[in-house]
Amino acid sequence: MFYKNSGFYNDYVSKELKGLIVYPEHRYFGVSMPFGDQKTSYLKENLVYLTTEEAMMDFVEFIKFLKNQYCEDCPVIVFGGSYGGMLASWMRMKYPNVVDFAHAASAPIYYYKNRKGLDLGVFFQIVTKNYEMHSVNCADVIRESFGRLSRYATMSSAPINELTGYFNLCKPLKSYKDIPLLMQYINDGFSYMAMLNYPYPTAFLKNLTAWPANSSCVPIDSVTPKSNDRELFTAVRKSVEYYYSFGKSQCNDIYADGASD
Repeated sequence: MFYKNSGFYNDYVSKELKGLIVYPEHRYFGVSMPFGDQKTSYLKENLVYLTTEEAMMDFVEFIKFLKNQYCEDCPVIVFGGSYGGMLASWMRMKYPNVVDFAHAASAPIYYYKNRKGLDLGVFFQIVTKNYEMHSVNCADVIRESFGRLSRYATMSSAPINELTGYFNLCKPLKSYKDIPLLMQYINDGFSYMAMLNYPYPTAFLKNLTAWPANSSCVPIDSVTPKSNDRELFTAVRKSVEYYYSFGKSQCNDIYADGASD
């Protein structure tokens, strides 16, 4: 998946520099299971080796192996986006004797748990700015929808039948206790559209139009934060469907559909 969406390096940088481009697999993913199989590797006591430090050392050893095999004096460029970009940056910082250059995109290298002064809300502030680029109303309507759903999530008398209809859910909400699942589904859709708000169509995680975050605000243009539930939630549903089912007609399965499948 990442190889198919790294055209800048595959098609340009590697050819310009006449370099070997390699995509090593991260430990605990794919077939790289430290204890032979996924079931054993994923046991709690065995997950202690799933750390960024261990992963970076894997890559350091792999780089050393490649250089010994092909070119001991060749410079090394590491690159990546999101978590991969974080690893690339950290490798350049921690192993400057191994890595000569790091290119990181959308890499929040200081956004990790237990960091002093960390504001966990920064990510969603940035996500919100993507929708404010279209209009303040778009961000305000999305914010209002979460506010209403948050209130309903505490009410045993929440209108779950109506919400099932407004959001065109494949399976009815079982009770007000399932509303957080609906909120997570919506949250993931808006978050990923912000992260994948490219100026061109992409099929990286889902089939998306160009500028999906901006485009998804179009259905919201017809409502305001003061609109009734039916109008507001229907507009938000149409908006988030730009992520989950762009160009298709289908219901929303909050119990099964993964945002990054």
